[in-house]
Amino acid sequence: MPELVAISTRRFCDRRASPAVSFASPPGSPDVSRKSASLDIIPSQEKSVIVRISKGTYPAGIHAEVTARMNAASQSLVPAIRRLPGCLGFYVATEESSSTMVNVSIWDALEQAQAMSTLAEMSALAQEFTALGVQFERPIINYPVLWTLA
Repeated sequence: MPELVAISTRRFCDRRASPAVSFASPPGSPDVSRKSASLDIIPSQEKSVIVRISKGTYPAGIHAEVTARMNAASQSLVPAIRRLPGCLGFYVATEESSSTMVNVSIWDALEQAQAMSTLAEMSALAQEFTALGVQFERPIINYPVLWTLA
């Protein structure tokens, strides 16, 4: 089971009595609205939020150390991330059998997600993890959300 630390700057998944799925449709694409017995699926007319995923791999023997350092990193990262505008949520996880770590964050806009690349606290931690043996996938991808379940 993955070990997960959630660093949430504000709640971004409201449970409502009537759940809905929203789709972001490219301009000129067909309407994807449809009803089902349990969900309302609604095309998104709003600007799409961004999901940023940073992934790293590490040698199998250092999982406990990587996980401990990821947890300790919250001390410097939480205040730094909270200073950035547009962060809707931030998740940190490690998974032992695959020797992987991820940071998944949700942002109001692409420019705000891209600000993570210049965050001094994140850069310092990346250097520490690299010295430990972590290899990060580059580039970090910022994904526009196509649909949401709310």
